[in-house]
Amino acid sequence: MEGVADPVRSRLASTPAGGGWTITFEGRPPVPMRVSMAGDSLVLISEPYESVLRPKVTVQLRAAGVLVDGSINGKIIATYDTPDGQEVLMGTISATRAGPE
Repeated sequence: MEGVADPVRSRLASTPAGGGWTITFEGRPPVPMRVSMAGDSLVLISEPYESVLRPKVTVQLRAAGVLVDGSINGKIIATYDTPDGQEVLMGTISATRAGPE
């Protein structure tokens, strides 16, 4: 995300037996995701969760990316529910396929 000194790393994974998708941040429980795939495109929407960058603030992610040369690159929108109302930030995503853990 722009303005962040270090990238926020996460792992997107499908759950066993096609039960859904999750995104996991280091030291955090998995967050359920809704995922749509068509052709070379991927769209992701997270359930709301506590922000990695803003403690005690809830955030929901929406991302869209396109597969090019084995990597998915695209845009992300983070909607934060702050005490002063919603704040929307935009950034970029870059993803590569990882092997099983």
